[in-house]
Amino acid sequence: TIGHGLGKVPKWIITKRTSGTEDWKVYHPDLSAAHFKKLNDNQAQTSNTNVYPDTDPTTTVYSVGSHDSVSGNSDTYVAYCWAEIPGYSKFGVYTGNGSSSGAFVYCGFRPAWIWIKNRDANGFDWVLQDNKRSPFNLCDNKLNPDTNNSEATDYDKLDMLSDGFKLRQNAAGSNANGSNYVYMAFAEQPGHTPYIA
Repeated sequence: TIGHGLGKVPKWIITKRTSGTEDWKVYHPDLSAAHFKKLNDNQAQTSNTNVYPDTDPTTTVYSVGSHDSVSGNSDTYVAYCWAEIPGYSKFGVYTGNGSSSGAFVYCGFRPAWIWIKNRDANGFDWVLQDNKRSPFNLCDNKLNPDTNNSEATDYDKLDMLSDGFKLRQNAAGSNANGSNYVYMAFAEQPGHTPYIA
């Protein structure tokens, strides 16, 4: 186990080996048990208990297996851990409907930054939307962090609303009918102090 120092249960963890070549490994509680995603790849969730085992994080620690990407002997790592703070950050999963009047995701705040990934299907990039590149709805200036592509406006359009976000396109990266997506969202204007329990 590794201490994370958050004082709350982490909802998103990214681990990267810094002393050697390995993929960025991503933990999210709405992936299947003992599954992970790769930040630098567009693959579906992958199962390997030697990466993130089937052990839920606690308010003090999270668990890793013995895979070189997360816990190799004498290797060094960096890990980024986030917990939910009401009115400030939200992490979860939603199911797409394949419509221009797409899924609505309640966050409890107006998002400024949203990160989405198709949980179950291969071949669909990570989607990053924010209110700096798209200050007005329809938000369509996206980045795909797992690629070296420049900003695009072709797919994965959405609206940032006062209490969440709504998908506005039938796109496999963010709103295919019946597909499940994990997401991370941060508020434009925090509704509470970041010290709420």
